[in-house]
Amino acid sequence: MSRIARSYLMILGMVVLPYAEGTVSWQQVGGTLMQDSNLLGIVGQGYTTPVQTDGTNTIQSGFLAHPLLVNNPPFLVSGLSDRKEISGFSTMTVNLDTVFADFEGSLNYDVSVTGVGVSASIISRNTLSFAGIKGTSGTAQVVVTATDSTYSVSDTFTVMTQASVGIDPRTPVVPVTHELAVALPRIFASQVTGSGQGELGTSGIVDEAHSLSVNLLLPAAGTVSVHIFDQLGTPVISLDRAVDAAGLVRLEPSGDGRRVLPVTWNLRAANGAAVGAGVYLWKIELRTVDGQKLESVKRLGVKGVK
Repeated sequence: MSRIARSYLMILGMVVLPYAEGTVSWQQVGGTLMQDSNLLGIVGQGYTTPVQTDGTNTIQSGFLAHPLLVNNPPFLVSGLSDRKEISGFSTMTVNLDTVFADFEGSLNYDVSVTGVGVSASIISRNTLSFAGIKGTSGTAQVVVTATDSTYSVSDTFTVMTQASVGIDPRTPVVPVTHELAVALPRIFASQVTGSGQGELGTSGIVDEAHSLSVNLLLPAAGTVSVHIFDQLGTPVISLDRAVDAAGLVRLEPSGDGRRVLPVTWNLRAANGAAVGAGVYLWKIELRTVDGQKLESVKRLGVKGVK
């Protein structure tokens, strides 16, 4: 049976065989599904009991479940960044639905803080709120946990607070951004079917429902590399593009001195095969013309066809 057929088949069977001598008691037996491109995210689902035998005959029953019927664990889209702040800094908020994701629906969030200088809480169900505690400084570890009905995933970031250095608050400070950033228009797309050509490029793809995009915020000219891997670490497709100074100026400005380079994937591997449902890791790198190496990692999801 092909891998694709296995991923879409659900078998529920009960078998009782007569024996000339003796009997074999009924038990439910299930096989743990092997992880491949069509069964991502459901390894470990199932039950295993010994096969029953009378020495000559054997009896076995079980079932295979379509991936859409299995509760996939939530996953981290992009880790929260460490921060350095002034003691007593004002409240900051983060939409956690852009940090974590779940195939089956919404998540519940919790936050804990160890260390000094920071307080944090969850507001409006999906928003992390954190602020500096006046009169204190030091280092705090903030742990955010996302939970569905069964599974959970956590991310930790560090906040270092220090006493004010006496900067006049009336003097506006214009930030100079030298970091590579990645904006995510959305986290999920629907799986494609049939044959086609794998595309990962900067020209844009019309079928938005069956593609995933990231917007790279480039601080400087250089060479952009995007490599996409499946959950097993197998390379799926990649892109390398040089952006010189003239090309950088032609890109849309982001408002903070950087330029926006959109990169879109049509959910096909380099060989044209439609990829399976699951989470895919995007490793993004910018090597600037002055020799810097800036990196970012994102995880985006492909939903199976119902």
